[in-house]
Amino acid sequence: MAKKLLIFSSNYNYIKYAKVAIYAALTTGKWDGDIILFYLKDKEMNPYDLNWFKYLNIEIKEFDLKKRNNVGEEAKKLIYNLFKSDYKKWDYVVHLDIDVIINKSLKNIFNNCQTIMMVKDSEKSPKGWIKGRWGRFLNDEFSKMRIKEPKEIKKQLNCPAYASGTVCVNASFIEEDNKTYKNILKFEKKYRKIFHPRLGDQPILNICFSGKIQDLDFKYNRFHNQNPYGMNHNHTLKQAIIIQTPLNDRPWEKSFDKHSVFLRLKWLEQAKNSKNPKKLKQLKRYLQNPASSKRPEINRVYLIFKTILTHIKNKIL
Repeated sequence: MAKKLLIFSSNYNYIKYAKVAIYAALTTGKWDGDIILFYLKDKEMNPYDLNWFKYLNIEIKEFDLKKRNNVGEEAKKLIYNLFKSDYKKWDYVVHLDIDVIINKSLKNIFNNCQTIMMVKDSEKSPKGWIKGRWGRFLNDEFSKMRIKEPKEIKKQLNCPAYASGTVCVNASFIEEDNKTYKNILKFEKKYRKIFHPRLGDQPILNICFSGKIQDLDFKYNRFHNQNPYGMNHNHTLKQAIIIQTPLNDRPWEKSFDKHSVFLRLKWLEQAKNSKNPKKLKQLKRYLQNPASSKRPEINRVYLIFKTILTHIKNKIL
């Protein structure tokens, strides 16, 4: 059986959401491999949270904060660490954003993964660097300048752009002696002033692995507002395995209702269960002995009923 590792990244303010994502991966996602949390140590984690991770046997890798005035930017770079040689002891490694909604089993996420797999960016991109897809990666000042395309980006102009919400890696693709990791840092250093810090890792990974990225099925990083199959939007959204949520409409915010009431209620149910001692105890029993216990599940009938009531309430109000 393949050795699998699932990684989430978080700083102090997002720990509560990391716990929901991990709980969802172990229950709804039916994850049966190891899990590591990359923790950007902008503040000491409180004892309650530490005990939560220890209880479920989740390993925490701490990283010191280099720039205290830019926690968000530093947190986005944590993903680069999965390309260190340390992670070659697993067969496959996947990194997920913590603001995703895990809607179904992650069992087949590594199917046909030979190198690195990411979902194609949903945005259509005309030719030309500034006017094309790379234009939205640029910081505001740089995008106004008349500039020549750097050679690495010039090569990318006719290639697909990929989103980094879900990144799957065949560990054999990672080079020894941290060569892959060092190469990413080299590109990050070269282009850190060009790309918008909010986009963090995405443009760097696209440049660094240009021509080597395999297409990951859209259902593993389903954009909340995109529907490339031309089918019913709500149907394909509910059929997705991992849903990428928008910057201003996170699943813990009521504004996400405009995308899907059902999925927001599902996330809220996962969040409630992640704090429930009985559910956690049941999950721990299952993880220790899957053959003789049952994995905690969300009551789908209850969820559908609650969704209908919420729709009625929203219409009345």
